[in-house]
Amino acid sequence: MIERTPEFLAAQDRVKVGHFTRQGFDIGNVLHVGANDGEEISYYLALGAQKVIAFEPGLKAFRRLLKSYGKDDRVYCLFMALGEHREFRPLHITAGDGKGSSFLTEHESPYEIVDSVEIGVIRADSISSIYSGFDTLVVDVQGMELDVLKGFGETLRGFKFLNIECSEKPIFDGESPAEEVIAWLDGQGFQQDSPIFSLDESGLPALRASVILTCTDSLTLGHPWGESGSNRTCAMPRRTGRGSMASAT
Repeated sequence: MIERTPEFLAAQDRVKVGHFTRQGFDIGNVLHVGANDGEEISYYLALGAQKVIAFEPGLKAFRRLLKSYGKDDRVYCLFMALGEHREFRPLHITAGDGKGSSFLTEHESPYEIVDSVEIGVIRADSISSIYSGFDTLVVDVQGMELDVLKGFGETLRGFKFLNIECSEKPIFDGESPAEEVIAWLDGQGFQQDSPIFSLDESGLPALRASVILTCTDSLTLGHPWGESGSNRTCAMPRRTGRGSMASAT
């Protein structure tokens, strides 16, 4: 077990994956989808993560992420978006620091949308070789949670710990409510390990893979721990102006 130093305990209270370390588990390598400027990364490292992969499709946020961690050999920053299908989608960019940007339209958004940039979206399992051996997955993608999770395919079952930020009641058009996300993950061999914590803008179900459930689930037949691809790509944005969309080629 990783020593619970004062630094460790302080980090544990700053990130939601601390839910697992409080129970006595150690997290290993962390994959964070929707990492924004990497605010949580230093805490993952303090909790004992050996490697962190951070996905962020927003250009402003990615530049800040790269400035903070681009020279840290423990952190791999990727300027790309993940989803269920390989496609181009418009990312609606918010004013200021870009936090709150989403591929979906928010019902009553407090943010001002100032631009729309087409982003290439890929499935996570098309680049699964880069996260082989990772045990912790964090997803914070402004309403696209289920879409992103489905893109992991069979490789999702390689994770032990999931922390998914999603809305108890959808706040984006096309967003799946937290209960639907939890039900889908249950079918993939994960069990809910905490209540849905009510916050101002979302519910936060923390889920942990149950070894017993995973081993007995009929969906694990075949090669649930294997990789489905090793192609490595980086999606770059194509600016089209607010509200417009260019055809994917």
